[in-house]
Amino acid sequence: MVRPNCRDRLTAADFDFVADTLARRPEDRGYVQSLLADPETRDLILDHDDLFSRIMCTEGLAPFSAYLFFYVLVRRAFLRHDLYDATLADYCASLLVSFVGQKPPDDPENEPYRYAYLIDHLAALSEAAQSDVFFLHNQLGNYALFLSGMFPNYVRYQAHHRFGPNFRYYEQLGAMSYHIASQHEVAHSTGLSSVLEGVAMNFRPIRKALNHVSEGYLRFGDALEHLVIHALENQPGS
Repeated sequence: MVRPNCRDRLTAADFDFVADTLARRPEDRGYVQSLLADPETRDLILDHDDLFSRIMCTEGLAPFSAYLFFYVLVRRAFLRHDLYDATLADYCASLLVSFVGQKPPDDPENEPYRYAYLIDHLAALSEAAQSDVFFLHNQLGNYALFLSGMFPNYVRYQAHHRFGPNFRYYEQLGAMSYHIASQHEVAHSTGLSSVLEGVAMNFRPIRKALNHVSEGYLRFGDALEHLVIHALENQPGS
């Protein structure tokens, strides 16, 4: 289950990196770290322009965690798209950390690889027990957002060649799935109702913000498009 907790999972290395970046004098490092540890000032520190710039300029082995990396990038893209809720940015950053850090388990029945495609989720929902409805809808929304947000060139290509859905399909399916999940008792008991409904209501601008992360900050859109097109064109029978 994805939770908006990147800001709560910052590591000691993250605190050092932020202090090294923002402290003007060596004696200011402790003060910067204390601001970062305080939830009331943490978000202001993480929104600092110098922190974003240094992360973007970092080469080689990064001296910070994926939690800091994805939160700062997603938050910056959200602000560019007039999305000001830091919790929504945190949820989406946590979503990216979750997908990037996953490794397929030995048992294919284990989540989250049991339903590898959207059509598999839809089929599973038709047979799901009530206790599984939340998790399937939540995961369906996560997949729709991740695919349409981080792989926009693939969505454009499949829609152009009419072998797969377009952005509107992902937006409608994802928003509906998040909304249904937000109403479930599991969402209420875990405190996720508000954030899931927030993603549902803002799915399209969130998708566009993640497109900016993918194509503007990570800059792997064109390379990914070429790889996808090459793979599709070289399928048996193509």
